[in-house]
Amino acid sequence: SGNNPFQLDSRKVKGDLFKLLAQENRFASVMRRDPKHAQELDEKLKLAVTEKNQLLQVLSKEDLQGQFHKLVEGLAEAGGAGDSITILYGSETGNAEEQAKNLLQDARARGLTGQ
Repeated sequence: SGNNPFQLDSRKVKGDLFKLLAQENRFASVMRRDPKHAQELDEKLKLAVTEKNQLLQVLSKEDLQGQFHKLVEGLAEAGGAGDSITILYGSETGNAEEQAKNLLQDARARGLTGQ
């Protein structure tokens, strides 16, 4: 419950997480003070990362492309009606904000107004 939690922003972790975390001062100090506890935390993190990767792989690339195609079709149909859209997003790292801005730009290019 720290004020500045470590965030791993990667599709798939390549390499050893324990070595990566050893370079972070706050985790390195835990590793020096209590190596056994640090190892337990590393195992929990590996499990959490594996579960996250499995959730991200639920939709295959083809599924995502199909969903994007449906979104573009819907925008094209709505663009002819002079409709307005509101794009909502939540972001800690800024990735969702960037995607929302890109989506709004595409919507405006199709004749929609929005925010």
